[in-house]
This record gives sequence, C-alpha cells and structure tokens, in this order.
Amino acid sequence: MHVRHILPALLLPLMVAACASTSTFPLNASALRVAQDLPVHFITEDGDVGVADGCRSPLVDPRDQTRIRMLRSGAVGSAHHGDYEVPEGRYGVGRGELLRIECATGQALGIVAN
Repeated sequence: MHVRHILPALLLPLMVAACASTSTFPLNASALRVAQDLPVHFITEDGDVGVADGCRSPLVDPRDQTRIRMLRSGAVGSAHHGDYEVPEGRYGVGRGELLRIECATGQALGIVAN
C-alpha cells in the first residue's frame, strides 16, 4: 500500500528536473550575426524600455512603430533573451532568421537562425 504513495513522490522531482533541463532556446552566442539599422532599444507597447523579469511581446521600434513578435525566450544566467520574428529584410534579418533581444534593456543582440 505504501509503495503506491511513495512512487509518485519519488518520480515527481525527477520529472520536474527533466523538464527544467530541457530547452529549445539556443544559447550559442557565436551563432549571432550582426543586425543592421537598429533602434537604440525596442520598447513595450506601453512604452517601457526593457523588462527586468522576462520578455514581452510584441515589442515596438520607437522610430517607426514596427512591431516584432517573440517566438521563444530563455534565461541566460540571470538575463532573459527573446528571439523575435521581424518583417523579412528588416534589420538585416532574412528568411528563417530571428532577431535576439536582451529583454531587460530592449537592445538587440544580433540575428540567430530560427
């Protein structure tokens, strides 16, 4: 009888650890390519510059109101980075590529493969 109650209690931490270590967010900084014609920073729809506790979507280029949409995000140490879909050709981003943003500052880090 006790085995039935102990087994889920033992498996739960293992399942949580497995999920926590799985990520689809590529962290390889050497895969970044330089972006072009960027704003100093992207802003939220509310006009905030960067968000310390994660990434927001969409973000806006304050120069011309171009909206970019986050497809994935992840933590790199204590920083949050997001990969954003932009209009093709904008900021030097081509087909199959995304623009990586440091969410706390709203600054673009470069172009990554999707």
